[in-house]
Amino acid sequence: MWQDSGVCLRFTALEALKEWQAEGIPPLRVAVASAWKQSRVATLREHGVKDVDYDWTFTTPFAGASTGPSDLVWEETSRAIDRDLLMRRDPILFFDDVALFESELDDYGDAKLSVKVRVMASSIYVLQRFWLRVDGMLVRLRETRVFVPLEAPEDPDTGCPVIVREVKHMAGSMAELTAAGAPCGKEAHSTADGTALVFEAVAPVGLERLEVRQAHILD
Repeated sequence: MWQDSGVCLRFTALEALKEWQAEGIPPLRVAVASAWKQSRVATLREHGVKDVDYDWTFTTPFAGASTGPSDLVWEETSRAIDRDLLMRRDPILFFDDVALFESELDDYGDAKLSVKVRVMASSIYVLQRFWLRVDGMLVRLRETRVFVPLEAPEDPDTGCPVIVREVKHMAGSMAELTAAGAPCGKEAHSTADGTALVFEAVAPVGLERLEVRQAHILD
């Protein structure tokens, strides 16, 4: 069984920030900041102030990591997360919601990376979510879902325990979402759940990446 395999799934702020740095998304230019800069060109030059040349939204592609006797190999699959099983009202044996990092982006919005873990007798479910709102400009949502079935954990084709991982990236400017009929006020995007509901309502608008993979836990 996978419980005795020594495999550990890991979600850490340090690894997420390393992948943020490696991805190197170009920095956003906020209109109010550009206006402020133009009004102070001489002062900024006098003090040697340089433009921000990194992604100050901390957007990360991190989708978790693993340790164990053998590395997990994620391969494409037609298998899906069993959402019907997750919807069952099974007793929750363990739950936690952990913020890995969070920033108010110098009052330009919010960025947060968090992980939720839910353990039932039937399955283990992990949701890592990066949520970004830059006020008046855009929102991003990068979600990683990990599903470990416990009732019938073995892949019938291989006889090995299997883990399913879904990675979904969504993003949209306020103008794009408004054109799609979505509410774009600060109230609609005051939380990650609110932004998720907006993208669900206008899907597939904003969908940048959707990938489902599985990994077998080998003896």
